[in-house]
Amino acid sequence: MMISLGEKIKIVRNILGLKQEEIASAANISRSYLANIEAKKTVSFPFEIIVFLQKKFGINPDYFLENSVQIFVDSEKAIPYLKNKSFYNIYEVFYILSQIQNIYSLFDEFLVKKEFAYQIIKKLQKFSLCEAHEITRFEKAIENEGVAWGRLIDEMIACVTNYIVERDFDIPEELKNEIQALIHDWGMYVFIAAAMWEKHKFVPLESLYIDLEVLKSLKQIKNTLAEFEKQILRVVVEGEGIKLVNFYGHFVLDFAGKGFIEFEKERLFGFMSAVLSVKNDEKKRVLDYEVFYTEYELLANIKQKDITLSLSLEEFNTLKSCFKKLRENTKLWQWLQACYVEKYGFV
Repeated sequence: MMISLGEKIKIVRNILGLKQEEIASAANISRSYLANIEAKKTVSFPFEIIVFLQKKFGINPDYFLENSVQIFVDSEKAIPYLKNKSFYNIYEVFYILSQIQNIYSLFDEFLVKKEFAYQIIKKLQKFSLCEAHEITRFEKAIENEGVAWGRLIDEMIACVTNYIVERDFDIPEELKNEIQALIHDWGMYVFIAAAMWEKHKFVPLESLYIDLEVLKSLKQIKNTLAEFEKQILRVVVEGEGIKLVNFYGHFVLDFAGKGFIEFEKERLFGFMSAVLSVKNDEKKRVLDYEVFYTEYELLANIKQKDITLSLSLEEFNTLKSCFKKLRENTKLWQWLQACYVEKYGFV
Protein backbone atom coordinates (compact mmCIF):
# COMPACT_ATOMS: atom_id res chain seq x y z
CA MET A 1 0.00 0.00 0.00
CA MET A 2 1.48 3.31 -1.12
CA ILE A 3 1.37 6.25 1.29
CA SER A 4 1.60 9.74 -0.18
CA LEU A 5 4.27 12.22 0.92
CA GLY A 6 1.63 14.37 2.55
CA GLU A 7 0.25 11.44 4.51
CA LYS A 8 3.74 10.50 5.66
CA ILE A 9 4.34 14.05 6.89
CA LYS A 10 1.13 13.87 8.90
CA ILE A 11 2.05 10.45 10.30
CA VAL A 12 5.47 11.69 11.44
CA ARG A 13 3.99 14.91 12.82
CA ASN A 14 1.46 12.97 14.90
CA ILE A 15 4.13 10.60 16.21
CA LEU A 16 6.27 13.54 17.31
CA GLY A 17 3.29 15.44 18.70
CA LEU A 18 4.01 18.52 16.55
CA LYS A 19 1.52 21.08 15.32
CA GLN A 20 1.45 22.15 11.70
CA GLU A 21 2.61 25.61 12.77
CA GLU A 22 5.81 24.22 14.32
CA ILE A 23 6.89 22.32 11.22
CA ALA A 24 5.82 25.12 8.89
CA SER A 25 7.81 27.69 10.86
CA ALA A 26 10.94 25.51 10.90
CA ALA A 27 10.65 24.87 7.15
CA ASN A 28 9.90 28.55 6.45
CA ILE A 29 6.57 27.85 4.77
CA SER A 30 3.01 28.81 5.66
CA ARG A 31 0.80 26.58 7.77
CA SER A 32 -1.86 26.53 5.06
CA TYR A 33 0.72 25.36 2.52
CA LEU A 34 1.69 22.46 4.81
CA ALA A 35 -1.99 21.67 5.36
CA ASN A 36 -2.45 21.42 1.60
CA ILE A 37 0.56 19.10 1.34
CA GLU A 38 -0.89 16.81 4.01
CA ALA A 39 -4.29 16.87 2.31
CA LYS A 40 -2.66 15.98 -1.03
CA LYS A 41 -3.89 19.24 -2.55
CA THR A 42 -0.29 20.30 -3.24
CA VAL A 43 2.15 17.88 -4.82
CA SER A 44 5.38 19.82 -4.23
CA PHE A 45 7.35 18.94 -1.14
CA PRO A 46 9.81 21.42 0.47
CA PHE A 47 13.14 19.73 1.16
CA GLU A 48 13.46 21.90 4.27
CA ILE A 49 10.83 19.78 6.02
CA ILE A 50 12.90 16.62 5.58
CA VAL A 51 16.07 18.36 6.76
CA PHE A 52 14.31 19.73 9.84
CA LEU A 53 12.79 16.37 10.82
CA GLN A 54 16.07 14.54 10.24
CA LYS A 55 18.27 16.92 12.23
CA LYS A 56 15.84 17.66 15.04
CA PHE A 57 14.22 14.26 15.59
CA GLY A 58 16.31 11.64 13.78
CA ILE A 59 13.62 10.91 11.20
CA ASN A 60 14.91 8.83 8.29
CA PRO A 61 14.81 11.00 5.12
CA ASP A 62 14.46 7.87 2.99
CA TYR A 63 11.11 7.18 4.66
CA PHE A 64 9.53 9.95 2.58
CA LEU A 65 10.92 8.57 -0.66
CA GLU A 66 10.46 4.82 -0.30
CA ASN A 67 7.69 2.57 0.94
CA SER A 68 9.56 0.04 3.08
CA VAL A 69 11.97 2.08 5.16
CA GLN A 70 12.04 2.67 8.91
CA ILE A 71 10.69 5.99 10.12
CA PHE A 72 13.54 6.58 12.58
CA VAL A 73 17.19 6.26 11.52
CA ASP A 74 18.01 4.99 15.01
CA SER A 75 15.03 3.20 16.51
CA GLU A 76 16.08 4.21 20.03
CA LYS A 77 15.18 7.79 19.10
CA ALA A 78 11.59 6.61 18.81
CA ILE A 79 11.40 5.77 22.50
CA PRO A 80 10.46 9.23 23.88
CA TYR A 81 7.59 9.49 21.42
CA LEU A 82 6.33 5.95 21.15
CA LYS A 83 6.48 4.95 24.81
CA ASN A 84 3.64 7.33 25.61
CA LYS A 85 1.24 5.44 23.38
CA SER A 86 -1.62 3.76 25.18
CA PHE A 87 -1.13 0.66 23.02
CA TYR A 88 1.57 -0.63 25.36
CA ASN A 89 2.02 -4.12 23.94
CA ILE A 90 2.00 -2.86 20.38
CA TYR A 91 4.74 -0.36 21.15
CA GLU A 92 6.79 -3.15 22.66
CA VAL A 93 6.31 -5.22 19.53
CA PHE A 94 7.29 -2.28 17.33
CA TYR A 95 10.44 -1.58 19.32
CA ILE A 96 11.64 -5.17 19.31
CA LEU A 97 10.96 -5.58 15.61
CA SER A 98 12.74 -2.34 14.81
CA GLN A 99 15.86 -3.59 16.59
CA ILE A 100 16.29 -6.75 14.52
CA GLN A 101 18.65 -5.13 12.03
CA ASN A 102 21.11 -4.56 14.88
CA ILE A 103 21.35 -8.25 15.72
CA TYR A 104 20.51 -10.15 12.54
CA SER A 105 24.11 -11.40 12.45
CA LEU A 106 23.22 -13.87 15.20
CA PHE A 107 22.01 -16.10 12.40
CA ASP A 108 25.11 -18.17 11.71
CA GLU A 109 23.49 -20.78 9.53
CA PHE A 110 21.90 -20.12 6.15
CA LEU A 111 18.97 -22.45 6.84
CA VAL A 112 18.16 -20.59 10.06
CA LYS A 113 18.22 -17.25 8.27
CA LYS A 114 16.06 -18.63 5.51
CA GLU A 115 13.47 -20.15 7.85
CA PHE A 116 13.13 -16.94 9.87
CA ALA A 117 12.76 -14.87 6.70
CA TYR A 118 9.99 -17.20 5.52
CA GLN A 119 8.17 -16.72 8.82
CA ILE A 120 8.17 -12.96 8.26
CA ILE A 121 7.00 -13.39 4.67
CA LYS A 122 4.03 -15.42 5.89
CA LYS A 123 2.94 -12.44 8.02
CA LEU A 124 3.45 -10.03 5.14
CA GLN A 125 1.28 -12.18 2.90
CA LYS A 126 -1.45 -13.04 5.38
CA PHE A 127 -2.10 -9.45 6.42
CA SER A 128 -1.20 -7.76 3.10
CA LEU A 129 1.52 -5.68 4.73
CA CYS A 130 3.24 -4.94 1.42
CA GLU A 131 2.66 -5.16 -2.32
CA ALA A 132 2.61 -8.56 -4.10
CA HIS A 133 5.68 -7.73 -6.19
CA GLU A 134 7.61 -7.00 -2.97
CA ILE A 135 6.64 -10.43 -1.62
CA THR A 136 7.94 -12.03 -4.82
CA ARG A 137 11.20 -10.08 -4.55
CA PHE A 138 11.68 -11.17 -0.93
CA GLU A 139 10.98 -14.81 -1.79
CA LYS A 140 13.60 -14.80 -4.53
CA ALA A 141 16.14 -13.01 -2.34
CA ILE A 142 16.02 -15.46 0.56
CA GLU A 143 16.89 -18.36 -1.76
CA ASN A 144 20.25 -16.69 -2.37
CA GLU A 145 22.74 -17.62 0.34
CA GLY A 146 24.91 -14.65 -0.62
CA VAL A 147 22.17 -12.06 -0.25
CA ALA A 148 22.85 -9.06 2.02
CA TRP A 149 20.86 -10.44 4.93
CA GLY A 150 21.00 -7.30 7.04
CA ARG A 151 19.45 -5.18 4.31
CA LEU A 152 16.88 -7.84 3.43
CA ILE A 153 15.70 -8.29 7.02
CA ASP A 154 15.61 -4.50 7.42
CA GLU A 155 13.27 -4.15 4.46
CA MET A 156 10.96 -6.95 5.53
CA ILE A 157 10.72 -5.74 9.12
CA ALA A 158 10.15 -2.16 7.93
CA CYS A 159 7.03 -3.37 6.11
CA VAL A 160 5.69 -4.56 9.47
CA THR A 161 6.73 -1.61 11.61
CA ASN A 162 5.55 0.98 9.11
CA TYR A 163 2.18 -0.74 8.88
CA ILE A 164 1.84 -0.54 12.66
CA VAL A 165 2.95 3.07 13.03
CA GLU A 166 1.03 4.38 10.03
CA ARG A 167 -2.15 3.15 11.69
CA ASP A 168 -1.21 4.76 14.99
CA PHE A 169 -0.80 1.28 16.50
CA ASP A 170 -4.45 0.47 15.87
CA ILE A 171 -3.96 -2.92 14.21
CA PRO A 172 -5.98 -6.16 14.22
CA GLU A 173 -5.69 -8.23 17.37
CA GLU A 174 -4.81 -11.28 15.27
CA LEU A 175 -1.83 -9.51 13.73
CA LYS A 176 -0.64 -8.34 17.13
CA ASN A 177 -0.84 -11.87 18.51
CA GLU A 178 0.98 -13.40 15.54
CA ILE A 179 3.80 -10.87 15.75
CA GLN A 180 4.19 -11.53 19.45
CA ALA A 181 4.20 -15.27 18.74
CA LEU A 182 6.92 -14.73 16.15
CA ILE A 183 8.98 -12.90 18.75
CA HIS A 184 8.44 -15.64 21.30
CA ASP A 185 9.16 -18.54 18.94
CA TRP A 186 12.40 -17.04 17.66
CA GLY A 187 13.56 -15.43 20.88
CA MET A 188 16.51 -17.77 21.33
CA TYR A 189 18.03 -16.61 18.05
CA VAL A 190 16.93 -13.07 17.39
CA PHE A 191 15.46 -11.01 20.16
CA ILE A 192 18.48 -11.27 22.43
CA ALA A 193 18.81 -7.60 23.27
CA ALA A 194 15.12 -6.77 23.16
CA ALA A 195 13.44 -4.06 25.18
CA MET A 196 12.64 -5.23 28.70
CA TRP A 197 9.77 -3.51 30.45
CA GLU A 198 8.22 -3.65 33.87
CA LYS A 199 6.49 -0.82 35.66
CA HIS A 200 7.18 1.35 32.60
CA LYS A 201 10.91 1.49 33.32
CA PHE A 202 13.29 0.76 30.46
CA VAL A 203 16.39 -1.42 30.63
CA PRO A 204 18.83 -0.27 27.91
CA LEU A 205 19.66 -2.75 25.18
CA GLU A 206 23.38 -2.39 25.71
CA SER A 207 23.06 -3.17 29.42
CA LEU A 208 22.27 -6.84 28.87
CA TYR A 209 25.40 -8.99 28.84
CA ILE A 210 23.71 -11.95 27.19
CA ASP A 211 25.73 -15.07 26.45
CA LEU A 212 24.26 -16.06 23.09
CA GLU A 213 25.36 -19.67 23.29
CA VAL A 214 23.61 -20.06 26.64
CA LEU A 215 20.40 -18.73 25.17
CA LYS A 216 20.55 -20.88 22.06
CA SER A 217 20.94 -24.01 24.15
CA LEU A 218 18.76 -22.94 27.08
CA LYS A 219 16.23 -25.71 26.60
CA GLN A 220 18.96 -28.34 26.50
CA ILE A 221 20.73 -27.16 29.65
CA LYS A 222 17.61 -26.25 31.62
CA ASN A 223 17.73 -29.35 33.82
CA THR A 224 21.44 -28.91 34.46
CA LEU A 225 20.93 -25.30 35.50
CA ALA A 226 18.07 -26.24 37.81
CA GLU A 227 20.37 -28.72 39.53
CA PHE A 228 23.10 -26.09 39.76
CA GLU A 229 20.84 -23.85 41.87
CA LYS A 230 21.32 -26.24 44.79
CA GLN A 231 25.11 -25.76 44.63
CA ILE A 232 25.21 -21.96 44.90
CA LEU A 233 27.13 -20.75 47.95
CA ARG A 234 25.40 -18.79 50.72
CA VAL A 235 27.76 -15.81 50.26
CA VAL A 236 27.89 -15.48 46.49
CA VAL A 237 30.36 -12.60 46.25
CA GLU A 238 31.81 -10.11 48.73
CA GLY A 239 33.68 -6.82 48.62
CA GLU A 240 34.51 -4.03 51.05
CA GLY A 241 31.21 -3.14 52.73
CA ILE A 242 29.15 -5.10 50.17
CA LYS A 243 27.95 -8.68 50.23
CA LEU A 244 25.58 -10.66 47.98
CA VAL A 245 23.88 -13.42 49.95
CA ASN A 246 21.87 -16.34 48.57
CA PHE A 247 18.79 -17.64 50.37
CA TYR A 248 17.71 -20.63 48.29
CA GLY A 249 17.53 -18.75 45.01
CA HIS A 250 16.44 -15.47 46.58
CA PHE A 251 19.22 -12.88 46.80
CA VAL A 252 19.97 -10.01 49.16
CA LEU A 253 22.55 -7.33 48.33
CA ASP A 254 23.72 -6.15 51.76
CA PHE A 255 25.50 -2.80 52.13
CA ALA A 256 26.97 -3.36 55.60
CA GLY A 257 24.32 -1.70 57.70
CA LYS A 258 23.45 1.09 55.25
CA GLY A 259 20.61 -0.92 53.79
CA PHE A 260 19.91 -3.77 51.43
CA ILE A 261 18.12 -4.68 48.20
CA GLU A 262 16.22 -7.93 47.74
CA PHE A 263 16.14 -9.65 44.36
CA GLU A 264 14.22 -12.53 42.94
CA LYS A 265 16.67 -14.72 41.04
CA GLU A 266 15.09 -13.69 37.72
CA ARG A 267 15.80 -9.99 38.27
CA LEU A 268 19.31 -10.10 39.65
CA PHE A 269 20.92 -10.64 36.24
CA GLY A 270 19.21 -7.56 34.77
CA PHE A 271 20.42 -5.43 37.67
CA MET A 272 24.00 -6.70 37.48
CA SER A 273 24.17 -6.27 33.71
CA ALA A 274 22.98 -2.69 34.01
CA VAL A 275 25.50 -1.88 36.76
CA LEU A 276 28.31 -3.33 34.64
CA SER A 277 27.24 -1.15 31.72
CA VAL A 278 27.43 2.13 33.66
CA LYS A 279 30.28 4.44 32.73
CA ASN A 280 31.45 7.27 34.94
CA ASP A 281 30.44 9.94 32.44
CA GLU A 282 26.87 8.71 32.12
CA LYS A 283 24.83 10.91 34.43
CA LYS A 284 21.45 9.44 33.69
CA ARG A 285 21.55 5.72 33.16
CA VAL A 286 18.62 3.46 33.92
CA LEU A 287 19.93 0.55 35.93
CA ASP A 288 16.95 -1.59 36.73
CA TYR A 289 13.23 -1.11 36.88
CA GLU A 290 13.50 0.86 40.13
CA VAL A 291 17.14 1.92 40.08
CA PHE A 292 18.61 5.06 38.49
CA TYR A 293 22.17 6.32 38.10
CA THR A 294 21.29 10.00 38.37
CA GLU A 295 24.50 11.86 39.19
CA TYR A 296 28.21 11.59 38.41
CA GLU A 297 29.18 10.89 42.02
CA LEU A 298 26.11 9.03 43.24
CA LEU A 299 24.07 5.96 42.60
CA ALA A 300 20.86 7.38 44.01
CA ASN A 301 17.32 6.24 44.69
CA ILE A 302 17.88 2.53 45.07
CA LYS A 303 14.52 1.73 46.61
CA GLN A 304 13.42 -1.45 48.30
CA LYS A 305 10.13 -0.76 50.05
CA ASP A 306 10.96 2.01 52.53
CA ILE A 307 14.74 1.70 52.19
CA THR A 308 16.69 4.21 50.12
CA LEU A 309 20.44 3.94 49.55
CA SER A 310 22.79 6.56 48.22
CA LEU A 311 26.19 5.21 47.25
CA SER A 312 29.34 7.21 46.70
CA LEU A 313 31.21 6.70 43.45
CA GLU A 314 33.80 4.67 45.38
CA GLU A 315 31.10 2.41 46.82
CA PHE A 316 29.50 2.04 43.42
CA ASN A 317 32.83 1.02 41.88
CA THR A 318 33.20 -1.60 44.62
CA LEU A 319 29.78 -2.93 43.70
CA LYS A 320 30.80 -3.03 40.05
CA SER A 321 34.02 -4.90 40.91
CA CYS A 322 32.02 -7.49 42.84
CA PHE A 323 29.78 -8.07 39.86
CA LYS A 324 32.79 -8.40 37.56
CA LYS A 325 34.09 -11.18 39.81
CA LEU A 326 30.71 -12.85 39.74
CA ARG A 327 30.62 -12.69 35.94
CA GLU A 328 33.89 -14.64 35.87
CA ASN A 329 32.05 -17.50 37.57
CA THR A 330 30.80 -18.82 34.22
CA LYS A 331 28.34 -21.39 35.53
CA LEU A 332 26.68 -18.99 37.96
CA TRP A 333 26.53 -16.23 35.35
CA GLN A 334 24.90 -18.60 32.84
CA TRP A 335 22.40 -19.73 35.44
CA LEU A 336 21.39 -16.15 36.21
CA GLN A 337 21.02 -15.39 32.50
CA ALA A 338 18.83 -18.44 32.04
CA CYS A 339 16.60 -17.42 34.97
CA TYR A 340 16.24 -13.93 33.54
CA VAL A 341 15.43 -15.06 30.01
CA GLU A 342 13.01 -17.75 31.11
CA LYS A 343 11.12 -15.22 33.25
CA TYR A 344 10.85 -12.34 30.77
CA GLY A 345 10.99 -14.20 27.46
CA PHE A 346 12.00 -11.07 25.48
CA VAL A 347 8.40 -9.82 25.51
